[in-house]
Amino acid sequence: MSDRLLRGGAIVSAGQVLTLGLSFSRNLVLAKLIGAENMGISAGFLATMSAVELASDIGMQKQVVQSSDADSPEFLGTAHSMMLIRGLILGLVLFLVAKPCAEWFQAPQAAWAFQLLSLVPIFKSLMNLDVIRIQRSMRFGPFVIVEVMSQVGALVAGVIAGMVTHSYSAVMVAVLAQSFLSGAVSHFVAKERYRLKWSPEHTKGLIDYGWPLMLSGILMFVGLFADRFIIGRAYGLVVLGNYALAFSLTNVPIQAATKILMSLFFPILSKPSGASSFNEHYSQVSQITASAAAAFGAVAILVLPTLIELAYDEEFAEAGTIVALISVMMVVRLLRTTQSQGLLALAETKGLLVSNVVRALGVPVAFGVASIGGSVEAVILIMLVAEVLALSTSAFWLKYARRVPLFPSITQQILAFGLVVTIFLVDRYMLESSLPVLRFGLATALTAGLAYHAMTALNGLRTSQRVGSTGNIAQPTG
Repeated sequence: MSDRLLRGGAIVSAGQVLTLGLSFSRNLVLAKLIGAENMGISAGFLATMSAVELASDIGMQKQVVQSSDADSPEFLGTAHSMMLIRGLILGLVLFLVAKPCAEWFQAPQAAWAFQLLSLVPIFKSLMNLDVIRIQRSMRFGPFVIVEVMSQVGALVAGVIAGMVTHSYSAVMVAVLAQSFLSGAVSHFVAKERYRLKWSPEHTKGLIDYGWPLMLSGILMFVGLFADRFIIGRAYGLVVLGNYALAFSLTNVPIQAATKILMSLFFPILSKPSGASSFNEHYSQVSQITASAAAAFGAVAILVLPTLIELAYDEEFAEAGTIVALISVMMVVRLLRTTQSQGLLALAETKGLLVSNVVRALGVPVAFGVASIGGSVEAVILIMLVAEVLALSTSAFWLKYARRVPLFPSITQQILAFGLVVTIFLVDRYMLESSLPVLRFGLATALTAGLAYHAMTALNGLRTSQRVGSTGNIAQPTG
């Protein structure tokens, strides 16, 4: 297992770095080509699409990794059927809500783009889930190919459309290309043929596991995307475009890191084992995640404001101002993946639901602040506090529902968060006028130290995988 973990880690990391580079480049180039207002419109229809997708997410891909029945053709075929039905329903819902959402964002002229994006969930629903299933045996190559090829297509299609149109339609083209290719390429690299089947037993199992995740998805939308709806309505499309640029530059690496961590460690945490073994692995995963989150925070806070200043004109000046605070919020989101993996591995999906309820409580407060003329930074700060409370809720749920110790995991997370906040304050009040080379050098030094810390934990995880241990924790069933 340890050798497969190392090989799998290398494949996933290389794939996600390449995917990150492609997505990051696409966002940079498209923002330059289409301008702040068009970025605001794009943020509007992407938030609408994400809202509908999250509101119906029953964690199909996670179940294909977690369930003990995942190797059964009946299970996989039933999952394909349910995913296709979901995609068709989502497409219809997106089409119906397109016009009202366009008007909410004060962009009625873009209603056609909102409607056309109803094709995205349909394309995604045609993915062959075998590329997910084989991750159970730490085989990540096919999924990496799907990710990279879809991002290449999105970059090429989006940039060409941006050069021709210089409008929000370029982002729409990129998203359509990515979703189409992710479904199409999966059929070429999957080992098992795509089949549609229907098993009442497996359907019940998928729904039982997934319904708390679906409710949690609704709350995830509120916590993750409601900010776009608030900012677009309260501050206008230009400010939303600045926020969208800053958010995308931080969100892309966080998504990549989350996929790497979930792909590598979720199968390990999901594998039936004893209490001592699970707790040891959970602590090691927490240490690795905390190091990765702190490294991201250091780089994002110290580098991204300068990058935005050098790459864009005054139209995106506000993006450079708010990107550091958004980065702190993203650090908390990445830290929280430790608790999320633990809850999912132990089938405690209700814990995710409760923590997302807590995070969603920040939305009405943020909306109230925006309504009375509060700053965009005040809205971001409120959402940051909500993220911290959600992480704490997840940690306490694991402790009291499954007796997973709070320490040392929560200590590692507090230290990582404290380091990032310190970097943020030092950067804002002491390094604001410093030379870029000083900021880049500091970011490099911090990242090197944190990478060493993460590798130490990874070696410990590999060692514990060789040795193994037993205990008495109740494990999930498929």
